[in-house]
Amino acid sequence: MSQLEPHIQRQIEALVVAEGKRGIAGVAERISKVAGKVSRSSLSTMLKGTYPGDPSKMRAKILVFLGMGELECPFLRRNITEAECRHFRSRPQPTSNATDLRHWTTCETCTLGRIVADKATEAAHAA
Repeated sequence: MSQLEPHIQRQIEALVVAEGKRGIAGVAERISKVAGKVSRSSLSTMLKGTYPGDPSKMRAKILVFLGMGELECPFLRRNITEAECRHFRSRPQPTSNATDLRHWTTCETCTLGRIVADKATEAAHAA
């Protein structure tokens, strides 16, 4: 049983087929460029439904890669869109609200937020 929703599973499998000889390795490389390191073996086990670890980080990377980006915000402890993440991450450092400052500080150290910010920067340079 897959650890991904069926429509996401189908999209990744279609990309694997489109990669030809590179297959899963090629898709893992593409995901890594956009969303952070993903090994061929990790992607393979995720698609087979046998990923040994917590699949949430791998799933988040796949969603960011596919542009479906709902991410689990470690500060808000709920899912937010990539746009919301970019908004929170791009704010200047708050100086008058302790909660906003804690949120801002969390954004500064968040791996997924950095991935979203890097992806937005790359898209802006490509345009």
